[in-house]
Amino acid sequence: MPSVIAIDAKGRVDRTRTLQDIPGLIGQPDRLLWVDFEHPPTADQLARLGELFDLPARTLLHLVKQHRGPRAVRFLKCRLVVIFDVGLDPHDGVQTSELVHLIGENYLITTHPPQSNVIPLAAQAIEVEIATFGYTVSTFTYSILDQLVGRYDTVIGQIQGEVDQLRQRILQHHESEGVDDIYRLNQQLGELRQVMSPEEALIGSMHSPQSASETPDLTDAFQDVSIDLQTTIGSIDQMANLVSGLLDTYESLKSDALNLLVKRLTVLSIMLALVALIPALFGISINDPSWPFRTGYVGYALNVLGMALLGWLVWIVARRIGWIK
Repeated sequence: MPSVIAIDAKGRVDRTRTLQDIPGLIGQPDRLLWVDFEHPPTADQLARLGELFDLPARTLLHLVKQHRGPRAVRFLKCRLVVIFDVGLDPHDGVQTSELVHLIGENYLITTHPPQSNVIPLAAQAIEVEIATFGYTVSTFTYSILDQLVGRYDTVIGQIQGEVDQLRQRILQHHESEGVDDIYRLNQQLGELRQVMSPEEALIGSMHSPQSASETPDLTDAFQDVSIDLQTTIGSIDQMANLVSGLLDTYESLKSDALNLLVKRLTVLSIMLALVALIPALFGISINDPSWPFRTGYVGYALNVLGMALLGWLVWIVARRIGWIK
């Protein structure tokens, strides 16, 4: 069964009503109604809503159909606004949930999946919002947007933490596994950008500034929500640029490490070539009578000493020119 909230002109909230009680409430001009479905309405419920709110079946079908993205449509008797709640799962990445709104002059009909609690949280806070912004359906939709932007901030904060950890891992340890995380975070940021960016344009469809019952404070509150959403989208763009820069940083670090390795191998090759030059020219024992050595062991020792001194000399030169640090 859907949850029904009835609010009178004095701001008193009644949460005890059901769908069967709506006929006695809908005809009252000083009554606002909020009907929320946690699951898609059944065919009987859709037909009942059509009778109660005088809405065509084609309009009501938007409460049960899958939408391809955020959208706002103005029908003859109501407005349809579809926005998306988001969540971040450690294994499945970004999860999106459709929040469908049919907005009339004195009623709001919403549907949301069980995994999204944005609309229930907004409904719980409706007494405070009515007392603050006045008696209008736009107060309902503002409460939903306020909770939604808070959810967006939470998800952005989670991704920001992952980006910071990835940055430390790449800069400190040069982890090759970080490349996979870079592509994963880029994909998640792209999905969030795709969901959030159109919703900035949909905020204007969630309220009616021309309504005589809407207060200037509520109009300013919608503007604040719009600015908060713009800031969130800006954070996504900044993190996307940072993540892309991390890939360039990783490639630069790997290139530097490869250059350093090549330099060390070059120094080692030069060292071995020069060291091997001594026994190649004179022989390892230097036993020829023309050399003033009593035994070949002396010549062997001098060969080893000469090779060690020459290798040490190459090492010192390589350090002085910066090839070895």
